[in-house]
Amino acid sequence: MAEGSAPTYFMPMEAPGPAVDPPMLEVQGVCKRFGARRAVDSVSFQVRRGELFGLLGHNGAGKSTTIGMILGQVYPDAGTVRIGGADVFQQRARALARVGAIFETPCFYDYLSGWRNLEVFTAYTRLTTEDEIRRAVRRVGLEGRIHDPVGKYSHGMRQRLALAQALLPDPEFLILDEPSDGLDPEGIAEMRELVLDLNRREGLAILLCSHQLDEVQRLCRRLAILRSGRLVFSGNWHEMDPDEQELDLRTADTEGDCRALEQAGMAGHKDGRWVLASGTQVADCVDFLVSKKKSRIQHAGIKEATLEDVYLRVTRGGEGRER
Repeated sequence: MAEGSAPTYFMPMEAPGPAVDPPMLEVQGVCKRFGARRAVDSVSFQVRRGELFGLLGHNGAGKSTTIGMILGQVYPDAGTVRIGGADVFQQRARALARVGAIFETPCFYDYLSGWRNLEVFTAYTRLTTEDEIRRAVRRVGLEGRIHDPVGKYSHGMRQRLALAQALLPDPEFLILDEPSDGLDPEGIAEMRELVLDLNRREGLAILLCSHQLDEVQRLCRRLAILRSGRLVFSGNWHEMDPDEQELDLRTADTEGDCRALEQAGMAGHKDGRWVLASGTQVADCVDFLVSKKKSRIQHAGIKEATLEDVYLRVTRGGEGRER
């Protein structure tokens, strides 16, 4: 029964439903100051189990500090971080037991082979068998070069090696900070397929932090956007109500017809785009152009908003929102 209701009769109590697993990641009200600068200010969001979730923001927005708190490397001044229901700072071993991460710039010993690097770095965290290393290497497609010195690796191969290292705890949850940074278009596409495969085929929950908005758009439906340490958007970016509708019009004289719509108060020119006036529908524009100008309409509609549109809208102004 809803809290605060005032029934005049009693309802029988419902049997408790099945237990619901906690979110894979729950960040609740975290804050962090460095001296007088507030790097993160009351940020909250969740990553569901098996979800590919994006974390976006400009340089200095608080992304790295937030990831540092998630990984237990930065202690928050306030708020909590839970992974699989376990508090990262109160139950650290349990919370981080099955978390893998690529965070900041991966570092390897260039004179050692990729295989030996994996042995060395995993020795600091857990005992790893040869079969586990072999499986991680196979998952990222490095079998043919894993025994070569890392100094001979391309940048893309080093990123694959970093991903293999992140997979060695056999994680349920991956944190990937700029996994495609510095890669060429072919390398970006290959990394995208790797990330999708880990999420869709293997069911890993993934927190993806990236400046490549087109890649995040391809991979993530839900995301969080930070601006100056504060959360300005969290949820499904496809469901964000557009503040403006961009007109997608093609006629025999597109520019002239758009100018006519502007003079009629039905559209305006903004940042190189034609935007519908408030309350105006596409059908109104078509009726006006056909009846008043005898225009030949080839196409008329609303341009679908991209993630870049959403990102620029919420980072340039407006209040934080959650969906």
